[in-house]
Amino acid sequence: GFTASEVRRVQKEFATELKQAVKTAATRENAQIARQILYHLKTGRVFQSPKQRMALLGPVVENATAGLLHEVFTDDWAPSHRLVMVTGNADLTEDPDAAEDQIARAYEKSRMTAVEKPAGRGEIIFPYLAAPAEKSRIKTRREIEDLGITRVEFANGVTLLVKKTDFTDNQMLASMSLGHGKSVEPADLPALSEMAAKVINSSGLGELTEDELSQALAGSNTYATFDVEEDKFVFGAQSVPDEIRLMFGLLYAHIEDPGFRQSALDQGANELRQKHQALSHSVQGALALHGQRFLAGGDSRFGFPGIEAIEKIQLEDVRRWLTPAFENAPIEIAVVGDMDPDAVINEAAALFGSLPERKEVRKPAPDQQPKFPEGGHLDISVPTKISKALLVSAYPTTHIWDIHKTRRISVLSDIFSDRLRIRIRQDLGASYSQGAYHYPSRGYKNFGLLAGYAIIAPDEINIVEQAVAEIAADLNEKGTTEDELKRAIEPTLTGLREQVKTNDYWLNTVLKGAKRHPEQLQWSRTMEDDYKEITVEEINQAARQWLIPKKAAVLRILPEAADAGK
Repeated sequence: GFTASEVRRVQKEFATELKQAVKTAATRENAQIARQILYHLKTGRVFQSPKQRMALLGPVVENATAGLLHEVFTDDWAPSHRLVMVTGNADLTEDPDAAEDQIARAYEKSRMTAVEKPAGRGEIIFPYLAAPAEKSRIKTRREIEDLGITRVEFANGVTLLVKKTDFTDNQMLASMSLGHGKSVEPADLPALSEMAAKVINSSGLGELTEDELSQALAGSNTYATFDVEEDKFVFGAQSVPDEIRLMFGLLYAHIEDPGFRQSALDQGANELRQKHQALSHSVQGALALHGQRFLAGGDSRFGFPGIEAIEKIQLEDVRRWLTPAFENAPIEIAVVGDMDPDAVINEAAALFGSLPERKEVRKPAPDQQPKFPEGGHLDISVPTKISKALLVSAYPTTHIWDIHKTRRISVLSDIFSDRLRIRIRQDLGASYSQGAYHYPSRGYKNFGLLAGYAIIAPDEINIVEQAVAEIAADLNEKGTTEDELKRAIEPTLTGLREQVKTNDYWLNTVLKGAKRHPEQLQWSRTMEDDYKEITVEEINQAARQWLIPKKAAVLRILPEAADAGK
């Protein structure tokens, strides 16, 4: 059966979900409502407003008991209802009857394994860390009025950027950035970034396991996750205006009392091994395992790590890598959404503004830079029964920080993509999945790439490779047209106008990392006008500069049995 604490926890979570839906109802997106209406029509259900759902389901949630839930569970999971299904790469096809016996024996053996009731813990107190004794002092407070942003710098060097919005009712997004992320990953530990994220996200906190932290936060709308980005470590959080103190307490606990648990490392390694196994049997997976690293000149910080690299990471490696940043690196905090900026500033001041002064940690050495393999070729064979090949033809570009240039290369990639669609899909009929993209690096100076790709039948890879090269060469030599530029710009402008109405845009594109790169604020001011002013000659100039045929690196990924010479 279920324990009383389990029932209370789920009741809190359901009740909070219903209440939050009511509070955000007025700012739901049209597409979200349309999808829900179609789902209800398709499944024969009655579409309800969040208020109606709460009126209907609230009493059910409130009156649920452990006994009642156990009755429902045992009825739904009665032996006559069970289906045991096996999927995966185990070869059980030689003798179907024997295969069924193998599955049955494995299932019965599992049923005989004793299951222990989880050990319960008494009352869980969170937040459990006291605020710093020192009182914070605001060094500067500046209102950036045209963007609606408040910028606060505390005397200890912690920076806070706050933007109040009305895009989504009762939603608040935040990020806490520090350190230099994957760009400082040691070359001899190429799986460290992936494993570090797994460890932090599955360890909970120093005083609370992941499950205990989840119990402590049950019934709240606040959570945080950790990510290793190319140029920084980031804790991202989502919360609501009533839980500002809880959100800052959670972020504070993650750097003041982080969890480093062996169980989290073991679980993370197992998850990465499974992902590696899945990636090993598809052409798209081979791009992640081998292709991305090839396009960065063999740099170990690119692409998905190998099994040996995953197995090599020890818990102490993760602790040794992250601790200097958690303890000493300058902190940038950004908060966007439906909240009172002064309340955010006060809570940030109490915890983060009162920390001891923090100093810069090690930056990447100048010689630790990826290098594009100009003129390089790589053929990869994949053990798969799916008869698909992947072609990638890439050209070196540059980093993101010259935004005027970056935007024009991005539009060039859209025009390149449209030409690939016309030539490869419409004219040759060779692929329904093709395109081009531009990746400008944030963490590495003068590194980026513009790539065209196509997923095709293996015996068409040569003709498609030639077509991609011809399209790039034609853009380089003859340029684009006004019509092509218009077709590329118009959907971009439409997307930008929608994008600026979201909390996600303002947090992740404008405010996150804006202390290091204050130019991001200016980007938001110039974005639409700059795109409108792009000319054919500017695109042609970008094509002449970047789509240079002799610099192209070609990646061909084929099924093992395919003959690439056909």
